[in-house]
Amino acid sequence: MEDSEGYVDAEWLYDTYVAYCLAEGWGALDKARFTAELSRLFGYRKVKLARGHYYKGVRAANAALAQELWRWTTRLGRGS
Repeated sequence: MEDSEGYVDAEWLYDTYVAYCLAEGWGALDKARFTAELSRLFGYRKVKLARGHYYKGVRAANAALAQELWRWTTRLGRGS
């Protein structure tokens, strides 16, 4: 969900994207291309904060859904 003041963990977002692609039978972009496309298509930029890298301008739309996606990506061996 777009949120001009929002941040989402970059690794979590990428891992969730890859898990979704796997579930749908699609090939996923590599991390560099994924970052470039988020910037080009939506204007989200990757920033480094004290606790890691984040995308600015976006946030998870639903905290419960975000947690469930994280658990799912972890089961697939992609979560952190």
